[in-house]
Amino acid sequence: MQALSKFLRLESLESIIDCSPLIVVPETPLSDAIALMATQSKSILVGSCSQLAGYFTKHDIVQLIASGTDLKTAKISEVMHTSVKTLKLSEFQEISSVLSLLCQQQLDILPVVDNQGQVIGAITPESICQALAQEIDQTTDNCQQTEEHQCLLDSGVVNATLSKNESEKIHEYAEIDEDTTAFEALGESEQCYCIMADTVPMLISMSDSNPLGNFFYQSWLEFAGGTLEQKLGCSCTPGVDSKDVQSHIDIISSFEVEHLIFPQRQWPKYKWLPRRAIVPKDMTGKPSRLIGVSVDTTSHVQAKEEQLWQSQQAALQKCKLPQETLKHSEEKFRNLVEASSDWIWEIDENTVYTYVSPKIRDILGYEPTEILGKTPFDLMSPEEAERVTKIFAPIAAAQQPFKCLKNINIHQDGHLVVLESSAVPVFSAKGEFRGYRGVDRDITERKQSETPLFGSQQKLQYLLCFSPAVIYTCKISGDFGATFISENVTTITGHEPQKFIENSNFWASHIHPEDKTQVFAQVSEILEQGQYIIEYRFLHQDGIYRWIYDQGKLVRDRAGNPMEIVGYWVDITERKLLEQELRVALEKEKQLSELKSRFVSMTSHEFRTPLTTILSSCELLEHYRHKWSQEKQLTHLHRIQTAVKRMTEMLNDVLVIGKAGTGKLEYRPTSFDLVKYCQQLVEEIQMNLNNQRLISFTSQYESIPCYMDEKLLGHIFNNLLSNAIKYSPDDSIVKFSLICEDGQALFEIQDWGIGIPEQDLPFLFESFHRASNVGNILGTGLGLAIVKKCIEIHQGEIFVKSTEGLGTKFTVIIALNNQI
Repeated sequence: MQALSKFLRLESLESIIDCSPLIVVPETPLSDAIALMATQSKSILVGSCSQLAGYFTKHDIVQLIASGTDLKTAKISEVMHTSVKTLKLSEFQEISSVLSLLCQQQLDILPVVDNQGQVIGAITPESICQALAQEIDQTTDNCQQTEEHQCLLDSGVVNATLSKNESEKIHEYAEIDEDTTAFEALGESEQCYCIMADTVPMLISMSDSNPLGNFFYQSWLEFAGGTLEQKLGCSCTPGVDSKDVQSHIDIISSFEVEHLIFPQRQWPKYKWLPRRAIVPKDMTGKPSRLIGVSVDTTSHVQAKEEQLWQSQQAALQKCKLPQETLKHSEEKFRNLVEASSDWIWEIDENTVYTYVSPKIRDILGYEPTEILGKTPFDLMSPEEAERVTKIFAPIAAAQQPFKCLKNINIHQDGHLVVLESSAVPVFSAKGEFRGYRGVDRDITERKQSETPLFGSQQKLQYLLCFSPAVIYTCKISGDFGATFISENVTTITGHEPQKFIENSNFWASHIHPEDKTQVFAQVSEILEQGQYIIEYRFLHQDGIYRWIYDQGKLVRDRAGNPMEIVGYWVDITERKLLEQELRVALEKEKQLSELKSRFVSMTSHEFRTPLTTILSSCELLEHYRHKWSQEKQLTHLHRIQTAVKRMTEMLNDVLVIGKAGTGKLEYRPTSFDLVKYCQQLVEEIQMNLNNQRLISFTSQYESIPCYMDEKLLGHIFNNLLSNAIKYSPDDSIVKFSLICEDGQALFEIQDWGIGIPEQDLPFLFESFHRASNVGNILGTGLGLAIVKKCIEIHQGEIFVKSTEGLGTKFTVIIALNNQI
């Protein structure tokens, strides 16, 4: 033991420490950690140099593969050993204590820390084997040197010649003495090494380049059974499972393996013997031998197997208990379903029955097997199936539950059964929609008992739906929002009843802005007045305002407190339109009456003057013609002719305005030169006036072709030019100009006469209307009305600018080629 203590000094302890351990952080993916282990052939420490969180070894990889763990998605922190045993370098001095600790704790890696807790390395079976290999190589080299020295010594003794001097002999003897001392030291070192190998709790063996063993320690002989003589020269494979022999031989023969692991086999025939090996090399770099170090971990593995077996049994027991509970629950559920007065069912995503409880026999008279494969709609009449489908389809599309869906089914014997259905959607573990699970309740008797009440309610609903008036109740203050409104409100307003109930401000927001103030003013007085009657415009869903007749009454409780307003609406749009039409008709009648009155006034005035002139001239000629000269007689004859011509013009104006009013004024356009036409028209007017007034006509062009009605143009410009002359001073000039722009003829007639009062401008083109400042100037009031009608037939426009006392300017715009 003294020799062993001498051999196990501090330098030997440091030689078994791997000073570059493999350390990764806890977040490292497991696949990356395994790749590092495969590259460097080391176990892994998890954490940092200052704080370790765990470790992970090659044995753990096998266990993870056996348990089916996903190596790609897991992290090293999820599978590592969290209990880390560390060793302070200053707390021990012997290798044997380290080896005992590794064997007792079944450790594959032992981190070594300094006094500050910083990791400086790790002790592993691989690092121990490497230290042993180096020690053996050193011992072998010493032995070889000793043998060489011994040979030299023998040679020196035998071959020594007497011719050498005494000093040389003494020197040679001294060298031989030193070699002998080294050989004895080598023997002592080898003895210490053997004592260490037999003392540590490990199994050590050694073989040369073939798989035959040539060295076994005592611990290996005790484990394997047999003597040293029996083991020397024997194969290394006896006792190894037949399935592992070839791989064992291949690995050993290759001399390129760092460790061997023999997996567990049938117990107790095979034991757990994790084996690690190193391959020392000779001076030429070739593998010389294989040194194997093994640890018997059978008890540790057996304990783990026992623990695993117990955990499996516990898991099976846990699984068995839920199965029994589930079986009991299913039996209980079945009893409840079969005892229930309701019909339990399931349908798939295609609404096909997949389960039907036996209660269907009592409700519809069918066997459950007869219903399976059918749909709920197969048990209804076509009309009822269509109605229910419209309700159910959007619910199923949204995969929503539903409650109290009433439907009428046909019993097997033909009578009708009213059911009330409720169900919830069913989804798979992946969230996929699988159908509905629900219950149907027979409510036929309840419906039959409700028939009288249902009849009166149906009658009331019928009256409300088909009544021409909308019945409503609303609040007595605020926005007077509706609290109830009959469904026929959709017929009147186009809006659903729910909009009025859900949005308190809906009614007020759809009243016409011009009517809202007056409506709220009257409704707000309901508490004082007790009722109201109002008419206002309400915005229909189609965007058009409809007239509503709204009559409401305040309802009070027995104590006289106001409760709500009850009223009704009626659509009076047609009535309002009729009233408007009546007002228009009355206005037209009034205008017609005024026209008649004006016509009578005009005819009585305008026809009386020429008739008087004719009558007086005729009487004078009758009594005094023989006394008058020829010239005087002609004067009276001309007066008669002028009066007749005046009457003819008035009659023509009346006929023209009459035709225009009845649509009989025809449009007959022809092609002609507009400039030439205007020039001839001006000449005729001036000739009729005996050159008393001057009309100045100007044109932008010498010739302008056009396509217009000459007769209608004559009515337009004869009246405008004659009015300009008639209402202007005798010495004034009337300006008549023609301009062409963008395919249109623009006529301007400017006079500097009496002008038109501003208040008469809006009525200027009405029949028989004359300005208030015409005085005694003759006229029928039909000229400008005829002008307006003729321009409208040409689809043209007329504008007037006038200042009383300064003159008037008429502008007429007509298309040059009007193809009407």
